[in-house]
Amino acid sequence: MSSQANAAVLYEFELFSSFELTNGGEEFTSGEFSFTAPTFVSSVSQTIVPVGDLLSCSIITNLETGTCRDHTMDPEFELGTDMIRFGFETSLNAGTRFYHFADGAFNTAGIYDSIRFGDSQAGRLTVTDLAAGGVPEPATWGMMIFGFGLIGGAMRRQRKANVKVNFI
Repeated sequence: MSSQANAAVLYEFELFSSFELTNGGEEFTSGEFSFTAPTFVSSVSQTIVPVGDLLSCSIITNLETGTCRDHTMDPEFELGTDMIRFGFETSLNAGTRFYHFADGAFNTAGIYDSIRFGDSQAGRLTVTDLAAGGVPEPATWGMMIFGFGLIGGAMRRQRKANVKVNFI
């Protein structure tokens, strides 16, 4: 993760959690993080994203503002899901929230909503392939050159078609 200048994949994650507290209250947590990776995160091994490699990270609870810790992206094969562990720390506790996404979400561009825990622990993962579409395919170049040729030919023909009128 140290070479973000050559990164090709952007991961953006937003979260919302709501938990009942033992004293009868409720804790609301919202936050986000984003980071870039040189390639798609593999769905066969755990990837730890150090807090220093994050492009952005914030965590807010109705109790207090927290600070971000390292995050983990981890495939859980027994549940058939990709999982993000969002790590944070407040003066009240060091917490981790777990968000599950469809199997393969880490290595395919798209927008994914969390699939477990419903609204009480909702998350959205956006995976963007920054390398996609960077260089046009040869057929695209051919069509573009052909189009410029048609435009140039039409403009040339238009110049020759000008009629000159002589008055006597």
